[in-house]
Amino acid sequence: MIKHTLIISSALLVLLGSCKKNDTAPASSSSGSSSGGTTIGWSKKTSPVTGSLKDIEFFNTSVGYAVGASGTVVKTVDGGETWTNVSIPSFANTLNYCAVIDAQTVWVTSLGSVYKTTDGGTTWNSVSTGLSTFSFNDVHFTSSSVGYLAVGGGVAKTTDAGATWTITPGTTSTTWERIQFTDNQTAWVTSSNSLIATTDAAASWTTISTGLTNTSARLITNFYSNTTGWAAQSISGTETVKNTTDAGLNWVQKFNSNMLLNSLNTFCFVSSTTGYSARTLNKIQKTTDSGTTWADVSTPLSSGQNINDFYFSSSSLGWAVGDGGVILKYTE
Repeated sequence: MIKHTLIISSALLVLLGSCKKNDTAPASSSSGSSSGGTTIGWSKKTSPVTGSLKDIEFFNTSVGYAVGASGTVVKTVDGGETWTNVSIPSFANTLNYCAVIDAQTVWVTSLGSVYKTTDGGTTWNSVSTGLSTFSFNDVHFTSSSVGYLAVGGGVAKTTDAGATWTITPGTTSTTWERIQFTDNQTAWVTSSNSLIATTDAAASWTTISTGLTNTSARLITNFYSNTTGWAAQSISGTETVKNTTDAGLNWVQKFNSNMLLNSLNTFCFVSSTTGYSARTLNKIQKTTDSGTTWADVSTPLSSGQNINDFYFSSSSLGWAVGDGGVILKYTE
């Protein structure tokens, strides 16, 4: 599963969009060609909200959720063709991350709060984690009972479906932001400019050196598998992208160019060679050579609709959400 693009770039957006790969009514507008009545490429879906959407995750190819500004939660049960508003009532803060456990059970986080629904968003309950922090970031579950929460001062783990949480060893010195699992044991976690990894379900962690060392610039990372991943950092508009094929032991520079006018928000790889990046000025780009070259792709995005997050269930089926409440679907 391609899960959450881990972000880390200073000129890049703070929220890093996530990227995941798991294991389909007409679009309001579209780009790309058609084959047998199916749009090939990115199509825009009617969104029930206008506030920024930050994170998106699907349980299967039918049921998915996205979260964003002012407690916004939107839900689809038809593969992202139509969406309904199931937001948290009277909640004004931005929801930055979500974890979809099953079609009915979803966890969401804001900077100071954690909420959970067990009825598909009809009702939401505030969750007390018992952790001494008010900084809640990414959340991810590998099963209905085992979950992880990136917080200020550690990476927390639960083995009882969130009833109790414990900070895992070796993670207490940093505010962690993004979690990406590539299997149930292997995860990659980022802070603003650090990357750590576990191969034993958080029993121990190893610091990963990407060679992108500017502490004033945020770091964006995304892993396609336990061994293959990418890291990016932007300094004064110059963007560097590196690739590892040996679980972070060695990194090879793939891209280095001035991208001041099109800063990277997030990226997501759907294979060892093919990936998508979201940039400012409402751009999506694609690479087919592991990040060495990137080309603009046609999208129906309008001015101000920058993409914050991707989710792919396969290389031929995906979704993206962003500013202005925009929701896209990718098919081929």
